[in-house]
Amino acid sequence: MATVALVQGALGSYRATFLEELRIAMSADTLVIAAGDVHFEDSLTTGVPAEQIDVRLRNRFLLGRRLMWQSGAIGVVRRSDAA
Repeated sequence: MATVALVQGALGSYRATFLEELRIAMSADTLVIAAGDVHFEDSLTTGVPAEQIDVRLRNRFLLGRRLMWQSGAIGVVRRSDAA
């Protein structure tokens, strides 16, 4: 069974319904959702319920928030068949 990884900088609360529908459409063990706490624009923070995120990533910003490194994202992607 193929595994799909969804990796995001942050997931605003407005994405909660989408994530619920995505979980319904896909088997629970084929989808891995990974997200950090805040996006490039620091007003966008993760607001979906914690149980909707499988892997919490640590976002690190460089060059005046022009570059983001997500600690843990490479492992999530490597264990998945598609990202």
